[in-house]
Amino acid sequence: MDRSSKLSSLLALSLLLFAVLACSSGGKEFSFPEDKKDYVGDWRGKSQNVTMTLSIASDGTVNYERKQGTSGTISTDNSKTISGGKITKFDGNDFEVKVLVVSTTFKVEKPPYRDGNRWKMVVDGVEVSRKDASEVSIDIAEMRKDDGSGKMSDDVSDTFSRDDKTIHTYIKLDNPKVGTRIKIVTIAVNAGGAENRQISEFSVVLKNEFDDEVRSHLTLHKPLPKGDYKVDIYFNEKLESSVPFKVI
Repeated sequence: MDRSSKLSSLLALSLLLFAVLACSSGGKEFSFPEDKKDYVGDWRGKSQNVTMTLSIASDGTVNYERKQGTSGTISTDNSKTISGGKITKFDGNDFEVKVLVVSTTFKVEKPPYRDGNRWKMVVDGVEVSRKDASEVSIDIAEMRKDDGSGKMSDDVSDTFSRDDKTIHTYIKLDNPKVGTRIKIVTIAVNAGGAENRQISEFSVVLKNEFDDEVRSHLTLHKPLPKGDYKVDIYFNEKLESSVPFKVI
């Protein structure tokens, strides 16, 4: 056997050994500690301009996405995605996720806890709620600009001008339930001398399981005072989310 053949054989043997080791290590089943099983689930949350989705499976598989900014203005520098990662260990409340040779530590400032009927936790500074498959939940809630003809555009914004004649609210639902009443209330938080004053209300009842989008708009007959506002979103009279915006 010549030298090149020996090298080829050695390389093939090395690759085979690597594959066997990879399969044996990958086949090791992950088991959650008893006091960490509440971590399992699909978690979603939003804090200021950060949106987070975190899915933790019972076998330790993790899918994660963190976006900085609002739709259309996402900062790629501060956004991160993990697909098919695996939890390798817990350190107190924190946990480490590994994809190939890259490890990421998730800082859990507040481990899973019950807040009424909902499970929540705080991860990397963002409060997330665990999705209940039996309940309707919010996938997207955002304010949008008008296209100039009274229709909602794709331009997402948390800041509006006093020249804007119409301000739109867009909601994308996850797991919509027939009969759910969605109420959208616009409130002047601190604007023109008004504090926490309701200025509009819109409601709709979901009529079928395909009603996964809710749109409302505030048409202005005169400019809104400059200041801070918010839209409160209610499901069956229960406050589900608040979306802040400004008028400048």
